[in-house]
Order: sequence, then structure tokens, then C-alpha cells
Amino acid sequence: MEPLAVATAVQIAYVIALIAVLIGPVTICEMKGQDWLVGANWLTKGVSCWIGMFRLASPSSWWARHFYGPKKMARAEERYAWEKE
Repeated sequence: MEPLAVATAVQIAYVIALIAVLIGPVTICEMKGQDWLVGANWLTKGVSCWIGMFRLASPSSWWARHFYGPKKMARAEERYAWEKE
């Protein structure tokens, strides 16, 4: 029986692709404060985390504090006004 990946380079490329496709979106979702989308990730087979990567981050999240300017932070605060209540 022959192995699925013939060369070491193919195996390394496969692992890198898996990390980029599966773990990358989950990490970005967590950094944006989209915890409920990460939880839904188990039910939607990864689709919800890809959606969460493109959604506006919560203003209290690490992502918003480090990457958002004043204009985008104002949009995030307006969208997530229910969090402050």
C-alpha cells in the first residue's frame, strides 16, 4: 500500500493549507469577538467562521483596538451598542 502523500513537500503543503483554511478563520473570529460564530462553526462545518472574518469586530475586541481607526471604531460602537447596556 502506497502512502497518500508521496513527498515530504506535499505533506508540508497539505498541513499549511489545512491550517490556513481551518484554524486561520477561527483565530480571526476569536480576535474579533465573534464567539457565537466560533460556536456555530461546529454546526456549519466552518462556514460561519469565514463569515465572521468579514464581519465588523466588536469594539471591545482585540482586533478593533489594534486595527480600527476612529471612523471604523464609531461604526463598530454603533452596531454593537447593545453590548454596553
